[in-house]
Amino acid sequence: GLVCTDNSRECVVGCRGGDDGDADCVDATPVVVPLGQSVQVSDAEICLSDTDHYTITLDEGERLFATLILSDPDRGELGFDVLAGCDGRVVVEGIRQGFGVLASFAAPSAGQYIIRVYGGSADDTNGYDLTLTRDYADCRMDEVNGQIVEPNNTYLRATALGATPEEALVIDELQVC
Repeated sequence: GLVCTDNSRECVVGCRGGDDGDADCVDATPVVVPLGQSVQVSDAEICLSDTDHYTITLDEGERLFATLILSDPDRGELGFDVLAGCDGRVVVEGIRQGFGVLASFAAPSAGQYIIRVYGGSADDTNGYDLTLTRDYADCRMDEVNGQIVEPNNTYLRATALGATPEEALVIDELQVC
C-alpha cells in the first residue's frame, strides 16, 4: 500500500486518481462478493483529502457486514458509510470499535451500494484493510397454501391452518431462524 510520512502527511508513492477505491462514486471500484462469503481489500490508503469508493450489488434483504481495520491506530482517523447508489443517501454509517470501524445492514431493495471510505478530516491519512461479507437475507415469511403464517413464534400466536381431513395441506420450505 501507500505509506504516508509523519512530517508532510503526504503519501510517499503519491495518491493517484482512483488509487485504491475510485475517487468518485460514478467510477467506484466494483467488489464482487459471492453470497455467503467475504472479500478483503488489503493495504489500501487514504491520503490528504482522499475518499475511496467501492461498489457491491445486493439483492433485497441480503446483509452486508463491513469491517475497516486501520493500519496504524495512532495515525489519522478513518471512517466509512454505505450509500444507496450514487444518490448520496446514507444507508448506514460505520461505528468506531477499537482499531477499526464496523457496519452491518440489510439491503432495503436490490441494487448497487457504495462503500465510501474517508478521513475523519482533510488532514487525516491512514492505511486500511476493508473486509466485506455478503450474507443471506433474513428469514422470509412462511407460507402455507398461499397464506402468510408469520408471526407464529409462540403457541399463543399459532396460525390456524383450517384444513379439514378431506383437504390437502401443503407446508413447503418453512424456515426456522
